[in-house]
Amino acid sequence: MTPKKESPSHHNDDKIHAQLSREQGTDSAITQSQCQHCKKLKCNGSCSGFHGPKRKKLLGERNQEKRPPKHPAINRVNANKRQSKQEGGRRSLEEIEVLGLSQPSQWYRDSTTGVRVPPPCIRVLQTNAKGKWCGVPALKVVKEEFDGVAKDLENILKHGLLRLNDKPLIAGDEVKITNTDVIKRVVHWHEPPVLVPDKLNVQEMELPDLVIQEYNLQGASVLVCNKPATVPVHPAGPFFANSLTIILEAEQGLGPKSIYPCHRIDRATSGLTICTLDVSASRLIQRQMDEGNVKKLYIAKVKGRFPSSEADREILRGDVCYTFDGRTVEIDAPIRVSDPKKGLREISTAGKPSKSRFRLLNYNSKEQYS
Repeated sequence: MTPKKESPSHHNDDKIHAQLSREQGTDSAITQSQCQHCKKLKCNGSCSGFHGPKRKKLLGERNQEKRPPKHPAINRVNANKRQSKQEGGRRSLEEIEVLGLSQPSQWYRDSTTGVRVPPPCIRVLQTNAKGKWCGVPALKVVKEEFDGVAKDLENILKHGLLRLNDKPLIAGDEVKITNTDVIKRVVHWHEPPVLVPDKLNVQEMELPDLVIQEYNLQGASVLVCNKPATVPVHPAGPFFANSLTIILEAEQGLGPKSIYPCHRIDRATSGLTICTLDVSASRLIQRQMDEGNVKKLYIAKVKGRFPSSEADREILRGDVCYTFDGRTVEIDAPIRVSDPKKGLREISTAGKPSKSRFRLLNYNSKEQYS
């Protein structure tokens, strides 16, 4: 008696179920799922429905069960709405009003030289603990992170001018920083001088009605200011009263913290700076700049003849990539800050990627500048 041969379809069924068993074990809910194409329980795949949506759904559910449960979502408060940030803003407003830091350009200015030097004052500088400081002795943090403190630390501690959570630190103190600590320093504040005109050159402009309506803007005024060189756009580092926004608010009769700069230019650079009276308008203009719809153009005066063609390549640095296209030269080289206090930058392999395009406007051969 000849043995009965299995049909090719039965053989394919076994192969299909074996494949499913190898992929997902012996889960009957999957291996015995109905084909979504031909509706048969055992389908050999010839109907093109073997990989139908039902099987995909069951496999997805099985994989989902194997995944570890996700941590519950954490609702973080916007940085500008955090209580610590708002308290810091209120302290800054009080300090500006009490110390009289917001004054017009002509205040504290020498009419002969144009140099502006605000009088010194006593300030309390407050810093919230950073993550990298946690577990580190407070005095070590102060020595390494706060400029000018290490060289006079003994006198500062002696007079109780350095405090951790409103408690004076003493020499030899080994207390370590935690993530909720607040460091306060009482300082005799001297601002570096800046060079300013008798009054800032400012023009107030209105945004188009179409823009105001489309973006639902409230304060539609835009202040276009010619920022003098040596003046930072906003308070930073050793500059406070000698910053553009502080002086501009005083000259425009506005309260402190009411002007929002839309962009920044370096302290050593002079030129147009756009500010607004509405934070939404400021963000709108910032977005236009980020997307490349608004471009910055700088005019620089440099010593010597600036390279403008391939003929000048021999006088250029060999480690920098230069590209000439007839009218302009593109310099592709990383730039880093070499002196943060003076705002100086230099080409360095440790810097950030940067591309700048230059065009020679004029060369004065007599005085040797471009």
